[in-house]
Amino acid sequence: MFTTLVTSALLFSSSAFADEGCDARKLSGTVAKDPPLAAAKVFVELAGCDAAVAKRIAGDALPRFIGGDEGNAALVAALEVGAGDAAIAWVDGLQSDERARAIDALGKACEASEAVRDFFKERKDSLGADFWSQRWYRALANCPNDEMQAILWEALDDNPDTDRTRWFAVLETASRGSGGKALPRLSGLLAKTDDAEVQSNIIGAFADASGVGSIDGVNAKAARASVEAIVKVAPALRPKAVEQSRITLGALGDDAAANALVAVRYKDVATEEGRLLWGVVVVEDAQCKKGKQRWQRATMAQAWDVGVTWPDQVRAKVEASGPTTWPLDLADKCNATDGSVEYLISNEPFADPASMQQWAEKVWSKKKASDAKRVIVLKGEDAPNLSL
Repeated sequence: MFTTLVTSALLFSSSAFADEGCDARKLSGTVAKDPPLAAAKVFVELAGCDAAVAKRIAGDALPRFIGGDEGNAALVAALEVGAGDAAIAWVDGLQSDERARAIDALGKACEASEAVRDFFKERKDSLGADFWSQRWYRALANCPNDEMQAILWEALDDNPDTDRTRWFAVLETASRGSGGKALPRLSGLLAKTDDAEVQSNIIGAFADASGVGSIDGVNAKAARASVEAIVKVAPALRPKAVEQSRITLGALGDDAAANALVAVRYKDVATEEGRLLWGVVVVEDAQCKKGKQRWQRATMAQAWDVGVTWPDQVRAKVEASGPTTWPLDLADKCNATDGSVEYLISNEPFADPASMQQWAEKVWSKKKASDAKRVIVLKGEDAPNLSL
């Protein structure tokens, strides 16, 4: 039997309607006779007028209501007057999509209503595993009440490997529902795992806890605290999780911190100062001597970064600075009718110049044309280093 629920004065006030001379008998008759949508609205009015009468007729009234805003409001009203059994029966009888909307409505009413919170606790206890598989817990993203959030965080004590998809979904829900209070919990979860996927999802949850993508927008205080926490833990994360940290920091609005993590991601090949070495091969290809000869020039250069440029950002910097760093004038010098310049850039930084040179030679070997009349290769001192 459903536990007796406490009527919340926050949502319904019998005295307020009584002052206006509400007629509970008339309202209950209207609930029984009106079409479903109208009847659901009147039931809410009746619940505020006379909770005892509303509770008494709930078992007969609710089955007439249909899913939607009106029915969901009546559901909350039924819980407020203590008609928990009728509320459960109505929700259980809904189609899956209607049930999802009803549960969402309960989540939005949860913080202000002790009755709704008791309903969620009853559902968790009585449904067991179905509370999670049927995604009842998702509604708690809209209920920052500490007791409700504790249900979610306790579930995260389970091993993620039991059901990773569900664990990650509960993590997101708890982070959104708890807001800034989630941050120390997220840091605690990070300290317990060295799994790259789990770490990545926890890092992403810092954005959820800070309100990224929410209707209310980003919580500036939580965002700052999240940035500090992520930057602090980043050196201990797996590479994939560091890459997720970059994304999360960007979503939190700190691009500088996001870019600086590249030195953490590639710490194994960074210099003591945090600098990174990228490889660049610039291939100039021209139809020279008025189109009679094909010439090529390869410039194998080192591109040094101070540790703030990710792989997908390197090309733009190289192409912007290349023309002022290297001549790139082969076509002009040989009176070409047609010419091209192609930038070949390493996908990752190198541990030392020798490794970079080996890569450059291999890349150039695939671009060197057998029919080129003249081939010029610039490297070492002949190919000035580039600073990104």
